[in-house]
Amino acid sequence: EERGRSSKPSTATSSSSDMMMPLNESEDNNAKSTCDMEDVKKYTPFLFDFTYLHNPEEFEATLTNRNTNPDTTTTTTTSRNVEQQQQQEEDIATLEREFAINHLPIIQEYYTLFTSIYNYQVELNRFASDLTKGYFIQYTVESVLLDQDGRALLCEAVWLYGVILILLERLLPGPIRERLIIAHFRFCNESGGGGDVSTIDSICKLCKGTGIHPPQSSTSASFGEHVSHKYPMEEEKLFARYPLPVDLVRNVVGCLISDDVYRQSSAFPNVDQRSIRLSRQASMLYVVLFFDPVVLREEDARLREIVDKYFYDNWVVHVYAGMTADLSIEWKRFRAAKAALDNVLQVDNVKKMH
Repeated sequence: EERGRSSKPSTATSSSSDMMMPLNESEDNNAKSTCDMEDVKKYTPFLFDFTYLHNPEEFEATLTNRNTNPDTTTTTTTSRNVEQQQQQEEDIATLEREFAINHLPIIQEYYTLFTSIYNYQVELNRFASDLTKGYFIQYTVESVLLDQDGRALLCEAVWLYGVILILLERLLPGPIRERLIIAHFRFCNESGGGGDVSTIDSICKLCKGTGIHPPQSSTSASFGEHVSHKYPMEEEKLFARYPLPVDLVRNVVGCLISDDVYRQSSAFPNVDQRSIRLSRQASMLYVVLFFDPVVLREEDARLREIVDKYFYDNWVVHVYAGMTADLSIEWKRFRAAKAALDNVLQVDNVKKMH
């Protein structure tokens, strides 16, 4: 039972925790990975992805109706097979009940997390809409960005939404999210403690798998050759599921490009320290640009300005909580961004700086 308690939900974040283990614990890591794989195989029969929603009755029937053809049950061998199959069905039903009892609170917590992310973007979009429509009378998006504190808060609100989505995709890959939501839908409704499921369609849209799977090895995801700490995940597709208003994103990007949002010039007055002074804005800009991928693909002049100001001597940016991104890898799929960065990554330029 204890092994069951730590199996499924803990695997959602195992990739990040495994990265912190010393190299001399590789044997323990292999044993843990083998144990996790055994648990995955054990729970697979009743942990469904979003294909369950197309025909729930068929999936439920796979758990409760596995009888063989009655015309073939006359022989002793077939009867024995039927008995074994019935015993297997009972074992699966028992295992499913135990799983639901042990993990129901954690499944509910994950669903609450997904709901909170959805509610955050709803509130952020509503706030942006109210600013645009003049709901606050004396405030608009432009006037908020003119205020020093308002500028920082609005930029951080947009950046935080992007960081949440990136961390969601990194720590809880699509297949895990889908199985958690379907498990909540099945187990919580059966127990009568499912809570509000009126937004489940919206939650499914937010959490549906992107088709990008994390590397099989946590080592290759973080320390492998030519691989950034954050593997590319096609963030622009994930961000487009519940996008922010284009005008808001463009204003925030313009503010991050042109202004010193955190007034760090007094702390770093030397021109050679510019990339350090603007490193936080560079991190925010990297995330926010995924809300407007047209800039990354087509606006060559804007990208050259961004790269020359923020990434001319530092193209590995800190995203959040120790997670970094290598722009030479992340921006490969964007024509304008790649072209602008290639000018900086020329061998002669790199030799001058290092």
